[in-house]
Amino acid sequence: MKLYLIFIPIALIIVVVFFFILFKKSEKLPSFSTTIKLDTSPDLPVGFGYKCQWIVVKSNDFYKLLSILNFDENYSSNWKSGIESAYSGNYFVSPPINGWIFIVNSIMPFIDTREKDNPINLVKILSKEFGESYYFGTHRIVDYHSWIKAKNGNIIRAYAYLGETGNILIDQGELTKEEINNNMYFSKLTGVNAEYPNEEDVLKISSDWSISSQLDGKYSEKGVGVVGIYKKK
Repeated sequence: MKLYLIFIPIALIIVVVFFFILFKKSEKLPSFSTTIKLDTSPDLPVGFGYKCQWIVVKSNDFYKLLSILNFDENYSSNWKSGIESAYSGNYFVSPPINGWIFIVNSIMPFIDTREKDNPINLVKILSKEFGESYYFGTHRIVDYHSWIKAKNGNIIRAYAYLGETGNILIDQGELTKEEINNNMYFSKLTGVNAEYPNEEDVLKISSDWSISSQLDGKYSEKGVGVVGIYKKK
């Protein structure tokens, strides 16, 4: 009986120590999806665009951009695993490509959010630092389609439509010549013959305003970017 009484507190101590160690280890784990293993081997650019959101910055200064974004956590990643991570809700900052840098995240907040990484706020800040910045977003499930052009800290043109509610979230600035050339007249979405924006419109305007996100097979320079995370406060 005495041995039994001695064994119980010893066993409890072992259990407590085990869970304490397990807890401390879990604090150090990355907050991104554990189903994605980040690869740091340089690889060729990987295309994206459908059911995704991204910001494009006119710059080759990768590290200055990272300092401005100020992620709570960041991890090196090549294009393939970086884009996969972006489609899981993390940010992938691409290596510079032809004078541009992508910031990709499939579930980046929509432009009507009040969160700190609101795309409108980000493109204004980034365009003030780098001269030009653009935001593009499209998601066919909720029928969300948006494009924003900013220069020198000012919004030049911003449009967003959410088909799920039938609302135009923003329609700011004059139509650009690129929108006109692509027949992107979506300010009045009423009437039997009204045409609505779709994901192909987003891909067209992104290519005309900046650089196409359809990168597969178009560039020969390998590189490594960064997967970044903002922790929820």
